[in-house]
Amino acid sequence: MIQGAQTEETLGVIKIYFSSLFVLVVLYISWAKLNQYRFRGKEQRSVRPPVDVRAVAEYYNVDVAALGRWRRIRQMVVDLDSDGKLTDAQCGPLSDYRRPEG
Repeated sequence: MIQGAQTEETLGVIKIYFSSLFVLVVLYISWAKLNQYRFRGKEQRSVRPPVDVRAVAEYYNVDVAALGRWRRIRQMVVDLDSDGKLTDAQCGPLSDYRRPEG
């Protein structure tokens, strides 16, 4: 139980807590409303341009036709070297994957 002088101290701490909480809520709502005003009617997100299949095939040094087939596969495991270039590709889930010898 809180008694005597402790009551005043506890009420003081509670007042500080709720005052701080109130200030934070006001700042957050003000910031949100300011952004809502600044960006109204402006769509900031844009559609990404489609990825060129030839550019991807050239980057990974693979055949364009193979890349087209690979894009239709639901599960596939690929090995990349330290430079990010494709070294091996196997169709199927990771649980069936066997690293090539070499």
